Amino acid sequence: MVYIMMSEEFDPANPADIDYLWSVWYSLQWADNTRKRFLKDLNHLLSSQTWEAISSKIAFPDSASIGILEEIFMHWQNMASKRAPDANKIMAVLSNR
Repeated sequence: MVYIMMSEEFDPANPADIDYLWSVWYSLQWADNTRKRFLKDLNHLLSSQTWEAISSKIAFPDSASIGILEEIFMHWQNMASKRAPDANKIMAVLSNR
């Protein structure tokens, strides 16, 4: 969340940016544009240059903490890379059953 808000691309006066932030924070099912934007943010965050810049400014208790955080980001990246099933299709299947 902090990374998104601190990004040069984030404009708090832009309703689309606020919607994106709200979706990432609160929604269980993201629109495709939210998923793609989140992936873009994660890819940038996980790039070695960005990660080195961030980790040089944040005090981590130990090196294991950095690895754990990277694993979490990579897990999010993996999950966001998969397209969620369309809710309408799921409801159609359920109603047919």
